Amino acid sequence: MKYSIVLYCFFLGIQVLSASIFSEAEEASLPFYAKLIEDYTPENGGRVIPADTRFVLIRPLDDGKLLAEFPRVGHCELSLEQTNVQAEIERERNTDNVLNMPRMAYFLANRIMTGESAWQNPLRQEDVVKTQNWFLLYGDSSEPELLEAVLRLDGYYRSLDETSRKVTVAVYLDTAASKAGIQAIADSVKPSIQAMPAYLSAGYCKSFQHYSASDEMPVLVEVSSSGRVLSKAAGLDAIQAFVADK
Repeated sequence: MKYSIVLYCFFLGIQVLSASIFSEAEEASLPFYAKLIEDYTPENGGRVIPADTRFVLIRPLDDGKLLAEFPRVGHCELSLEQTNVQAEIERERNTDNVLNMPRMAYFLANRIMTGESAWQNPLRQEDVVKTQNWFLLYGDSSEPELLEAVLRLDGYYRSLDETSRKVTVAVYLDTAASKAGIQAIADSVKPSIQAMPAYLSAGYCKSFQHYSASDEMPVLVEVSSSGRVLSKAAGLDAIQAFVADK
């Protein structure tokens, strides 16, 4: 079954349930790494990336493309036909003893800190692997709107029943990568949600490519276990509306 497209417009943001070129079963088997099967010239006119070059598959995009990250090159949007992704999906689905681990866990396991520890201790890998619902909040810890956004997301997370909370992660990533700023937020909020440490935040903010320079900040993104963007709220008003609608 393919996913449909649904748009919800808020005052300053849009929540998007994006289309997928993959079936649900295929999307669950998307590889973390894949390779080019032909030479590729980046749209910015950079050097040609030769066939057989390996890349990290960040996520499928809603225009049928794949967001890939190449070492020392950066991000490129590829068509499925330029890669061995479909072959990797089939190989994964036909392999015995496959690890039933969501792709987002490969990105976040051992890299996010628990709210209960005031963002000092990592969430156990076995808890990340069980996750079904993924929320990522991006913002600058020095901006007052970010504190309010954290409070809103934290309130939503606390409102979940115990069963739902055990399969949900809500992670704050500081776009300023400020250790002191993250600690100040933790001291103020006494959070239940998770956070990524400052030394990892900058890299993951760049790798995930969930917001652009034109987006109003902060930004809240909901993703599937495969990494596909399900919804995005840009700006505090949109985040408040999104959380209230959950």
